[in-house]
Amino acid sequence: MENVVLMPQTVEYYQKELTRMLETERYDEAIRLLNFLLHCSFVDHRTEEEWRSLLHWLQTMFPEHENGREEEWSEEAIRRQVLRRKTELDRSYTDKLYGMLQQTDSPEKQMLALEQLMHIEDPGIDEYLRLWLCGQPLHPLIQFKGLQALKIRGETGAICLPRSGRNILVNIEDTPLSPDEFPEQVAEVMQTLQHVSDSTEPDLYQFAGQMWELFISSVYGTALYNRLCGHGPESADAWAAAIHTVFAEIVHGKANRGDIVELYGITANLQSEYNEAYQILQAFFRGAQIK
Repeated sequence: MENVVLMPQTVEYYQKELTRMLETERYDEAIRLLNFLLHCSFVDHRTEEEWRSLLHWLQTMFPEHENGREEEWSEEAIRRQVLRRKTELDRSYTDKLYGMLQQTDSPEKQMLALEQLMHIEDPGIDEYLRLWLCGQPLHPLIQFKGLQALKIRGETGAICLPRSGRNILVNIEDTPLSPDEFPEQVAEVMQTLQHVSDSTEPDLYQFAGQMWELFISSVYGTALYNRLCGHGPESADAWAAAIHTVFAEIVHGKANRGDIVELYGITANLQSEYNEAYQILQAFFRGAQIK
């Protein structure tokens, strides 16, 4: 939870929440909340010390409540609670997030809106997101994030997305929420890259892994994605070699294709797939949209 930074406004909100818990003698909840908050990163270290002292006092004075489990206060739980408070204070808050979704010239704002909408308890959001995703061409990564939002909200079933003048059909419940939820064939590409690059370019794997995740998310549901998911181990070699080639060119300005092909054991029957993978990945990293 060190990745969650408590800003002054958030600290103020939780100060009030803790006060309410103590006034109503909800000591177990206060202990759980403090356990969670003290695993976050603080901007105000004085508040951190005050909360540590309060937690120690509660555990001393009310030992019967000490078993409040900190894991119950997950990052998702704290986000839901903050958003619940925002929507209570501002009845038009959800409509403001809808407005952000319509700003197609600002993917950052769209991503921010989706991050919040997926955790707000309002059944009307489900239908709105479905219609929004189906009704207009969006950046592929925004589409993927929208699918993740619907899945997190508990939605299921098929949905049709416009993409490059065509439509792609996907099932919401199949949408991966993390890298390890992609099919095994997708993971094999990174496993192959890591195995080879560990002995040649150790720094390449981490950087390439992040970009591969962006790439595979952007082509999710397309014919290319389905091809990748149906490939065998040899295809993983071709795609891993292509990623290595593209990143060598990005980092060093050039790549020795002969050496890379040899490292990954790209035989004559894989040369065509390696070349195709290279062209697709190079186009993606130049900002071209993959169909």
